[in-house]
This record gives sequence, C-alpha cells and structure tokens, in this order.
Amino acid sequence: MGIQIKHILIAATIFATLGFLYIMALAPIDITRSPRAAALNQTPSSRQLIANIRNQLASGQLRTATTAANQLTQLHPTNPNALLNAAYAYRLAGNHNDESQTWTALLNWSANQSTNNPSTTQRANTLYLNAWALKGTNQPDQAQLLFKQLAQLVETQLANTSQEQDPGLVIQTSNPTLAYNLACYWSLAENPDRALHYWQRAIDLGYTPSTPPWWTVDPDLENLHPHERFWTIPNQTP
Repeated sequence: MGIQIKHILIAATIFATLGFLYIMALAPIDITRSPRAAALNQTPSSRQLIANIRNQLASGQLRTATTAANQLTQLHPTNPNALLNAAYAYRLAGNHNDESQTWTALLNWSANQSTNNPSTTQRANTLYLNAWALKGTNQPDQAQLLFKQLAQLVETQLANTSQEQDPGLVIQTSNPTLAYNLACYWSLAENPDRALHYWQRAIDLGYTPSTPPWWTVDPDLENLHPHERFWTIPNQTP
C-alpha cells in the first residue's frame, strides 16, 4: 500500500492541530455565550453585547435577547448604556421584574449626573439616559419634558451651525444618523409630525436600516407605530 498507517496518523494530527488553532484564533465568537472568550479569559465588550441584543430583538429572539441582557448587566453593571439596552430587552420580552430593577439602577446612576457638561454630545447623551430612566420608572411627564429639551438642544446646535436662527424651524440636517436620532427624540417627546419629518429626512439622506431591521422594534420610535407613514417611508422609491 502506498499510504502507511503512520502517514494517516501524521495527517490526522495536522488536521486536529489546525482545527484547534481555528477555533481558538479565527472562529467567530458567539457573543451571547462567548465560550472562546471565556476560554481566553476575555470579557465581551458592552458594545458587542448591545449589538447582539438589538439584532436578537429585531429578529424576534426574545429569550436569547434576555439571556444576553442578563450577561450584559452582570459584566457591565454600572454602564448606563448597558442598563438601558438590557431594560429594552426585558421590556420587549415582558420580563417586568428584571425590567423594573434595571430602570431603577439607571435612575440611580442618573441621579449623580450633571446636564451642564460643556460638550453638547455629552449633555445630549446624559439627557437621553435621564429621560429614559424617568420613563422606565413611571414618570412619563417628566420624561417627556426631558426628551423635548433634548430634541431642542440638538436642533439649536444644528441651527447655530447652519445659521438658521429660527427655533421653530425643522432643521435640515445632512447627517442621516442625526436625522434618525432627532426622529427618536421627537417621537419620545410625543411630537409625531416633527418626528416623521426627521424619519423621512433620514431615509432621504441614505439612512440604511440594519438587517434585521432594528427600527421596527426600537423603543424610541414606538410612538410612531400607529402612523402609516412611519411604515411606508423606508419602502419609498427615490
């Protein structure tokens, strides 16, 4: 025989070694369970886990999203964005006890934050998190006021940049992500007309909905769900 047993054993050893190296170094990480990350003593980042949760929620995988939310809060218990997205997952999955505890944790975080930061971006992020903490802990009126303040803050910054000084103007931003964010803020402030304008603007500027489509389950946009335009805008042909 041209192939001897020792050749077979050598080939098997080589393939086993290559397979081990692929699993340890090249194989994609399941960021919900992250067995390889655990083996390498690596902690999945909050950004990775948040992206995973959003994809799972958009795909309707509520149980998997809840598992990822549990991991997120365990690994990043003081990260406000982690708390926010975990609360989203619990809320959409109907896990009210964990949702309530997570909103309370976010509210406790927000109590120690100042909205007087000189950076508009930092102030906007703090306002957004504070408002959601209030909304999640059944303080809707106060939350709505903060969301309106947030939207006006961003619009004022845009107006200053574009020399459009009328605060009543719907600012024509050229940034699709910023237009999407303004749609979210005005939706949460319960101003659907202004929110739908920015939603239209985001799509016109080339905002590309993710796959699976997060916008369909984004809690920021829930107030627009009763409006038919919200659902038809992304499908419009230029």
